[in-house]
Amino acid sequence: MNTAIDVNQLSVTLGDRHILHDINVSVPVGKITTLIGPNGCGKSTPLRSMIGYIHSPHECIT
Repeated sequence: MNTAIDVNQLSVTLGDRHILHDINVSVPVGKITTLIGPNGCGKSTPLRSMIGYIHSPHECIT
């Protein structure tokens, strides 16, 4: 399977709060993927980490 986005072991800590821990996501080429949830649940946090706005020392994004 060809992947457009492959995220492995994404973890985000802000201050002393662990926001995300070891998230793994693969988005196949040609597929649309969404993050759905209520306001404030952390939908934008993985995206901000993927683009480098939030630093995550253990992530592997390809």
